[in-house]
Amino acid sequence: MEIRTLEFFSIADGEYARQGKRPPSRPKARRTAFATSAAGVGRTLLELEGRVARLTSLSKASSLFDDPALEIGETSRLIRQLLAHASAGIEELSNERRGSGQFYAHS
Repeated sequence: MEIRTLEFFSIADGEYARQGKRPPSRPKARRTAFATSAAGVGRTLLELEGRVARLTSLSKASSLFDDPALEIGETSRLIRQLLAHASAGIEELSNERRGSGQFYAHS
């Protein structure tokens, strides 16, 4: 079951604006601990993507005078740390979901 309240409010606010009316104020949505943890894992994966792209560009660089070995080693170390952090976060999310008794069927 997907919660689409924010999408509904967005459409309703658009309709208010189209009619020249000011939309009513609504309470801010609170994030669950699971959503906060999932957002953290997402940020880690985004940073990981950037580091892998940097490592790819370093590995393709071929210059006689510029040896990127030190930067490649540092970037590789950071990637390993980010992978470990993301893996731990995903495992934590999995355990949290399992512990709450919430199981969803995937189609």
